[in-house]
Amino acid sequence: MLVVWSYRQMGIAQVENRELRAKQGILTIEDPTRIYILQLHTLEDMHWRWRIYLPAKHKFSILFATDDHIPVKAAFPEGPHTGFGADPGEFTLDAAIVQNSHGKWQAELSNGATNYSAMSSQFTGSIDGAEINSGNFQAEGQILLLRAIKEPAGNKHAVPFSVPGPGVMIWIDEEKAS
Repeated sequence: MLVVWSYRQMGIAQVENRELRAKQGILTIEDPTRIYILQLHTLEDMHWRWRIYLPAKHKFSILFATDDHIPVKAAFPEGPHTGFGADPGEFTLDAAIVQNSHGKWQAELSNGATNYSAMSSQFTGSIDGAEINSGNFQAEGQILLLRAIKEPAGNKHAVPFSVPGPGVMIWIDEEKAS
């Protein structure tokens, strides 16, 4: 009976430890072959921060697009996007969406060493909502970090993010071996 109680208490302690680590922005890597993403708290509107772990033996890029037709749900942009290679291991990624002096939205991305930015050619106004990912994932394919969209005119009473719209999208993409 004592052994069962000890295992149960240990399980509870492990869950509490993971939760406390996450609140402090510390990733808990349980399987080094998976991707881990932890969204961190920020005090600014339109600013996001993640702690990311990428496994070895894979090559990944962090990509982002500012487009007038950001796709919805599980789709990723086929058109122009920019990005940078991401080394295996743990790092922090910051993203912000700011309006420039002409009222155009600009995405700014920083991995701590380098800053990147891209401006949407026609996206003006306000962003209506954002979809943000956190968790652990198979180390393959594409993984959404952020999809921020301005709902197209006439879609105000429809399901949010049900049609493509202008906005910003950031994702992790596994580079295929050539």
